[in-house]
Amino acid sequence: MSGPKGYGYVVSAKELDRRREAKAREASCAAHLSALARLAAQLERYGADASVAQPVRKDSMSVEAWEKDLSDAVGQARETLRLESAKVIQARLAAADGSRDDQDSHGQVDAAANASRPPADHAAARLTAELEKVARFAAAIRDPSARDRLADLAVKIAETTSPKQAQADLLTLKTRVAKALRAQDCQDLAEQAVRVIAHIDTPEAARIRAQAAAAGSVQEVAAVREAAGMLARSLREQEEAAYVIEALTGALADLGFTLDGGFESVAPNQAAAVADHADHPGYGLRVEVDAEEAKVLTRVVAERETTPEQDARAEEETCAKVAALADQLRSRGVDMALAFEHAPGAVAVPKAARAAPNSAARRRRRQAQARRQVNRRAT
Repeated sequence: MSGPKGYGYVVSAKELDRRREAKAREASCAAHLSALARLAAQLERYGADASVAQPVRKDSMSVEAWEKDLSDAVGQARETLRLESAKVIQARLAAADGSRDDQDSHGQVDAAANASRPPADHAAARLTAELEKVARFAAAIRDPSARDRLADLAVKIAETTSPKQAQADLLTLKTRVAKALRAQDCQDLAEQAVRVIAHIDTPEAARIRAQAAAAGSVQEVAAVREAAGMLARSLREQEEAAYVIEALTGALADLGFTLDGGFESVAPNQAAAVADHADHPGYGLRVEVDAEEAKVLTRVVAERETTPEQDARAEEETCAKVAALADQLRSRGVDMALAFEHAPGAVAVPKAARAAPNSAARRRRRQAQARRQVNRRAT
């Protein structure tokens, strides 16, 4: 077998890409449905409907179209809620302020009427205009309790007879509205950030989602985005490593190798297996997959006492098999790039003693494998 080699791998399998796209789209649809459910209860009192019919078919194109419909529905529902809430708040302000009749449909003070008013009326008109401007921003707040509290404060200001107190309360209202909108923007960004882990059901994913639900600042959103991204990358690495292991298992079998027990974890994010071949009794090929580094490492191991000369000969004899293994992986959607290699005999072959009870079974497998190879050559 060849000297130790290291390959960097990139999974380009379309099947794995399709799996990822399907999971991501499913998670996105679930997030949109959740957002619509939260909006639906508020829209019901305005007679608006935020429902979107599910697709009859579940193929990728139908689900993709449904995802877009859901996204559009969320945007439309939010806009409808904003407009309807604005009407309600402005109606409450109009009821609290008799000067409402002197304003146009956009809440602006009529210039001609304003010129004939005494100074007190001028101040009241300016206050009303300011209140309605702030109210339009407050209507964009989707939390009903927060929106109602701000609307109550706006009405209280409109009813205040003290101009000085009204101006002070108006400043408080503006501050609270701005703060609520910033918090809502942060929530939207945090919610978007955790969509990449929406399909992950682990304690770590649950912790990040809870962190996102409490995010109220740009810094907290950044922390959520980083944590979600790291978890998503870790899952991607694990998925790719699992695919590589599956591809390696099939490729080794096609090349005439047998695996005792398959791949086993040898360290965090690392799995390895020793493959035997009937052509090389007493030796095995150790194959290791490093998920974090995206590498495949191969090296010969001896299963009995050997000499350096025997080790070098065993490495030399099956260089072609290791090269063929890399080619097999490429045909299975795993691009392999040689990172390093050692010539046969350059590095000592480690010993990998096998348990005695497995020897008979391993010998039978090798004999069966040898017979299969003879049959293939014969045909």
